[in-house]
Amino acid sequence: VNAFWAEVATSDAVWSVKCSALWADKVYVPKRFLEVTAQHALRRIAAYWGSLADSRRIALSPEELCSFEWSCRMKDSAGQEWTRRDPWWQTPPQPANTRRYAADGTTSSAQGAGTWRFVPGSSGKTGPRGCFIRHARGEVEFP
Repeated sequence: VNAFWAEVATSDAVWSVKCSALWADKVYVPKRFLEVTAQHALRRIAAYWGSLADSRRIALSPEELCSFEWSCRMKDSAGQEWTRRDPWWQTPPQPANTRRYAADGTTSSAQGAGTWRFVPGSSGKTGPRGCFIRHARGEVEFP
């Protein structure tokens, strides 16, 4: 009887429902947890607990960065040269500019094409790979 209940308690049928409930309101869940049909798919119990552990990460993966359209705006501290071209700072305020990131290290936005790369730190702070991004347009780099 114990072996039967252990099998039921750890079955994909039980944990698929738990995964669906856990992920229902999430903006992003890494593909490795969602995959259920691939030959190397995680069991649902492992996907559930793995996704909870993953939710405590502080850095983005390239896959995550490239999965979204990002809103971006300049901070007031960037100075008037930057903020006067930023729709966010117009009167009345307009929607923020958006940017897309591609896996090949390029970006696209209304301001033009550019490049991106992960860097180990910025503004005196450091962190794991994926915490800080350096943008470039031509020869000019900026955080």
